[in-house]
Amino acid sequence: MEPNRVQQMIQTGTISAFYSSDVMLTAYRSFVTDFAPQWALLLQQLQDPGSTPLVFHCTAGKDRTGFAAAVFLLALGVPEETVLQDYLATNWYRRNFTNMVLRFAPIYSLFRTEPEDVLPLLAARRDYLEASIDLMKERYGSIDAYLEESLGLTAEKRAALQREFLVGEVLTSEADPER
Repeated sequence: MEPNRVQQMIQTGTISAFYSSDVMLTAYRSFVTDFAPQWALLLQQLQDPGSTPLVFHCTAGKDRTGFAAAVFLLALGVPEETVLQDYLATNWYRRNFTNMVLRFAPIYSLFRTEPEDVLPLLAARRDYLEASIDLMKERYGSIDAYLEESLGLTAEKRAALQREFLVGEVLTSEADPER
Protein backbone atom coordinates (compact mmCIF):
# COMPACT_ATOMS: atom_id res chain seq x y z
CA MET A 1 0.00 0.00 0.00
CA GLU A 2 1.37 3.34 -0.98
CA PRO A 3 0.08 5.94 1.51
CA ASN A 4 0.28 8.76 -1.03
CA ARG A 5 -1.87 6.80 -3.49
CA VAL A 6 -4.47 6.05 -0.81
CA GLN A 7 -4.47 9.70 0.25
CA GLN A 8 -5.02 10.77 -3.35
CA MET A 9 -7.86 8.29 -3.74
CA ILE A 10 -9.53 9.66 -0.61
CA GLN A 11 -9.16 13.23 -1.88
CA THR A 12 -10.60 12.42 -5.29
CA GLY A 13 -13.39 10.15 -4.08
CA THR A 14 -12.07 7.14 -6.00
CA ILE A 15 -11.56 4.97 -2.94
CA SER A 16 -14.09 2.32 -1.99
CA ALA A 17 -14.67 0.27 1.14
CA PHE A 18 -13.87 -2.87 -0.89
CA TYR A 19 -10.55 -1.41 -2.05
CA SER A 20 -9.69 -0.21 1.46
CA SER A 21 -10.42 -3.61 2.94
CA ASP A 22 -8.43 -5.37 0.21
CA VAL A 23 -5.46 -3.07 0.82
CA MET A 24 -5.52 -3.96 4.50
CA LEU A 25 -5.79 -7.71 3.93
CA THR A 26 -2.86 -7.55 1.51
CA ALA A 27 -0.83 -5.57 4.02
CA TYR A 28 -1.50 -8.04 6.83
CA ARG A 29 -0.46 -10.96 4.65
CA SER A 30 2.72 -9.11 3.72
CA PHE A 31 3.57 -8.73 7.40
CA VAL A 32 4.07 -12.51 7.55
CA THR A 33 6.17 -12.79 4.40
CA ASP A 34 7.90 -9.47 3.81
CA PHE A 35 8.70 -8.29 7.32
CA ALA A 36 9.95 -11.47 9.03
CA PRO A 37 13.42 -9.96 9.64
CA GLN A 38 11.85 -7.07 11.54
CA TRP A 39 9.71 -9.37 13.70
CA ALA A 40 12.72 -11.61 14.35
CA LEU A 41 14.70 -8.55 15.48
CA LEU A 42 11.86 -7.48 17.77
CA LEU A 43 11.76 -10.93 19.38
CA GLN A 44 15.56 -10.92 19.74
CA GLN A 45 15.40 -7.57 21.50
CA LEU A 46 12.70 -8.85 23.83
CA GLN A 47 14.97 -11.76 24.74
CA ASP A 48 17.63 -9.33 25.97
CA PRO A 49 16.69 -8.22 29.50
CA GLY A 50 18.81 -5.10 28.98
CA SER A 51 16.53 -3.88 26.20
CA THR A 52 13.31 -3.91 28.17
CA PRO A 53 11.09 -2.11 28.72
CA LEU A 54 10.69 -1.74 24.99
CA VAL A 55 8.35 0.47 22.98
CA PHE A 56 7.30 -0.46 19.45
CA HIS A 57 4.97 1.51 17.23
CA CYS A 58 4.02 2.38 13.68
CA THR A 59 2.35 5.31 11.93
CA ALA A 60 -1.25 4.41 12.80
CA GLY A 61 -0.44 2.35 15.88
CA LYS A 62 -2.66 -0.53 14.89
CA ASP A 63 -1.41 -2.52 11.90
CA ARG A 64 2.32 -3.23 12.17
CA THR A 65 2.08 -2.53 15.88
CA GLY A 66 -0.93 -4.82 16.22
CA PHE A 67 0.79 -7.58 14.28
CA ALA A 68 4.00 -7.18 16.32
CA ALA A 69 2.03 -7.42 19.56
CA ALA A 70 0.18 -10.47 18.22
CA VAL A 71 3.45 -12.20 17.29
CA PHE A 72 4.85 -11.49 20.73
CA LEU A 73 1.73 -12.81 22.47
CA LEU A 74 1.66 -15.90 20.24
CA ALA A 75 5.33 -16.48 21.02
CA LEU A 76 4.43 -16.41 24.70
CA GLY A 77 1.85 -19.13 24.08
CA VAL A 78 -1.20 -16.91 24.53
CA PRO A 79 -4.21 -18.61 22.90
CA GLU A 80 -5.06 -17.36 19.42
CA GLU A 81 -8.55 -16.18 20.38
CA THR A 82 -7.15 -14.13 23.26
CA VAL A 83 -4.61 -12.55 20.88
CA LEU A 84 -7.40 -11.67 18.45
CA GLN A 85 -9.48 -10.10 21.24
CA ASP A 86 -6.47 -8.09 22.41
CA TYR A 87 -5.95 -6.80 18.87
CA LEU A 88 -9.62 -5.86 18.52
CA ALA A 89 -9.40 -3.79 21.73
CA THR A 90 -7.47 -1.34 19.53
CA ASN A 91 -10.79 -0.11 18.16
CA TRP A 92 -11.95 0.98 21.60
CA TYR A 93 -8.71 2.82 22.33
CA ARG A 94 -8.67 4.53 18.92
CA ARG A 95 -12.39 5.29 18.76
CA ASN A 96 -12.07 9.06 19.23
CA PHE A 97 -9.37 9.36 16.58
CA THR A 98 -11.30 7.11 14.18
CA ASN A 99 -14.51 9.11 14.65
CA MET A 100 -12.66 12.37 14.05
CA VAL A 101 -11.12 11.09 10.80
CA LEU A 102 -14.48 9.75 9.64
CA ARG A 103 -16.06 13.17 10.26
CA PHE A 104 -13.36 14.98 8.31
CA ALA A 105 -12.88 12.56 5.39
CA PRO A 106 -15.88 13.92 3.46
CA ILE A 107 -14.75 17.50 4.01
CA TYR A 108 -11.16 16.66 3.05
CA SER A 109 -12.42 15.12 -0.18
CA LEU A 110 -14.93 17.89 -0.90
CA PHE A 111 -17.68 15.35 -0.18
CA ARG A 112 -16.46 12.86 -2.79
CA THR A 113 -15.53 10.20 -0.21
CA GLU A 114 -17.95 8.59 2.21
CA PRO A 115 -16.82 7.70 5.74
CA GLU A 116 -17.61 4.01 5.21
CA ASP A 117 -15.08 3.93 2.35
CA VAL A 118 -12.31 5.04 4.72
CA LEU A 119 -13.34 3.01 7.77
CA PRO A 120 -11.53 -0.20 6.71
CA LEU A 121 -8.26 1.74 6.75
CA LEU A 122 -8.87 2.93 10.30
CA ALA A 123 -10.29 -0.16 11.96
CA ALA A 124 -8.60 -3.14 13.51
CA ARG A 125 -10.66 -5.94 12.01
CA ARG A 126 -10.58 -9.57 12.99
CA ASP A 127 -10.24 -10.72 9.38
CA TYR A 128 -7.07 -8.63 8.97
CA LEU A 129 -5.15 -10.38 11.74
CA GLU A 130 -6.74 -13.71 10.83
CA ALA A 131 -5.37 -13.29 7.30
CA SER A 132 -1.88 -13.12 8.81
CA ILE A 133 -2.42 -16.06 11.10
CA ASP A 134 -4.00 -18.13 8.33
CA LEU A 135 -0.99 -17.45 6.11
CA MET A 136 1.38 -18.54 8.89
CA LYS A 137 -0.50 -21.83 9.15
CA GLU A 138 -0.78 -22.26 5.37
CA ARG A 139 2.91 -21.63 4.65
CA TYR A 140 4.45 -23.21 7.74
CA GLY A 141 1.84 -25.67 9.00
CA SER A 142 1.36 -23.91 12.33
CA ILE A 143 2.02 -20.71 14.20
CA ASP A 144 4.75 -22.44 16.18
CA ALA A 145 6.51 -23.52 12.98
CA TYR A 146 6.29 -19.95 11.63
CA LEU A 147 7.83 -18.59 14.82
CA GLU A 148 10.68 -21.07 14.65
CA GLU A 149 11.34 -21.36 10.92
CA SER A 150 10.70 -17.79 9.83
CA LEU A 151 11.56 -15.83 12.97
CA GLY A 152 14.19 -18.12 14.51
CA LEU A 153 12.32 -18.47 17.78
CA THR A 154 13.28 -21.93 19.05
CA ALA A 155 11.49 -23.71 21.87
CA GLU A 156 14.32 -22.72 24.21
CA LYS A 157 14.03 -19.06 23.26
CA ARG A 158 10.26 -19.19 23.70
CA ALA A 159 10.66 -20.72 27.14
CA ALA A 160 13.07 -17.92 28.07
CA LEU A 161 10.54 -15.31 26.88
CA GLN A 162 7.81 -17.00 28.89
CA ARG A 163 9.97 -17.00 32.03
CA GLU A 164 10.74 -13.32 31.54
CA PHE A 165 7.27 -12.01 30.67
CA LEU A 166 4.66 -14.36 32.12
CA VAL A 167 3.49 -14.83 35.66
CA GLY A 168 1.69 -17.99 36.71
CA GLU A 169 0.90 -21.07 34.68
CA VAL A 170 1.71 -20.96 30.99
CA LEU A 171 -0.61 -22.41 28.38
CA THR A 172 1.62 -24.20 25.95
CA SER A 173 0.94 -24.40 22.26
CA GLU A 174 0.18 -28.11 22.67
CA ALA A 175 -2.90 -27.07 24.64
CA ASP A 176 -4.15 -25.05 21.66
CA PRO A 177 -4.71 -27.35 18.67
CA GLU A 178 -5.21 -24.36 16.34
CA ARG A 179 -1.57 -23.31 16.72
